[in-house]
Amino acid sequence: MSAGLLEARDLSVTVGRNVLLHDVNLSLYAGEVLAVVGENGAGKSTLLRALSGELRPSSGHVTLDGKPLGAYSALELARCRAVLSQDQFVSFSFTALEVARMGRHPHGEARASEIALEALRLCDAAHLETRVFATLSGGERQRVQLARTLAQVWDVPDAVLLLDEPTSQLDIKHQQATLRMARQAAARGARVLVILHDLNLAGGSADRIVMLSKGRVVVSGKPWEVLTADRIGRVFGASVSVVPHPETQQPLIISSLR
Repeated sequence: MSAGLLEARDLSVTVGRNVLLHDVNLSLYAGEVLAVVGENGAGKSTLLRALSGELRPSSGHVTLDGKPLGAYSALELARCRAVLSQDQFVSFSFTALEVARMGRHPHGEARASEIALEALRLCDAAHLETRVFATLSGGERQRVQLARTLAQVWDVPDAVLLLDEPTSQLDIKHQQATLRMARQAAARGARVLVILHDLNLAGGSADRIVMLSKGRVVVSGKPWEVLTADRIGRVFGASVSVVPHPETQQPLIISSLR
């Protein structure tokens, strides 16, 4: 196991009688964006929780830079790994700036507000800094939470960024901006894993894609290796065509609605 690597080996998660993940093997390298796709209930969020250390696997293991996740303290992980989850609940009347500033807690007070505000600007949310988080729209909350995530690893070039459906409530402009930021973070050396429902966003933004189905890895590889019409039909039960994007030549999935 090498440095610069977040790795899962033979990872399984069982809750009661339900096997949520079964013998998953995955590697996330420095400098890349890895997208995880799959049908509803495929185990994508469970995988992210296990990779982040939030969820203990039933068997198998996760290592970061060759060291088991369990060997890191919570503070050590918080200083190098940031997670954007689907749950954006904030129970107190925090402003958007205060929520973004939470990301700096593992690093102390130095420049916390400055970095949080810069992260908000990067996420096109600086104008929301004094707004109460609970009063924001779904897309605005998502951008503020993304700012919190970025602020947490603002000055950590080889950070691990685990993003669970970061574009789910965003308009197309902010979807593109979010995935552009993910690619920019990877270009600086970060290890970025992003869960996406939109296969076109995955194909256009990821260096590699892992497709899950029923808790198992169906395939892992480059976008053109993973996003085939036949495989999408079998995994998602959807009728599609896959053609090259006219500008990027990445796979473009066209749904057949008739």
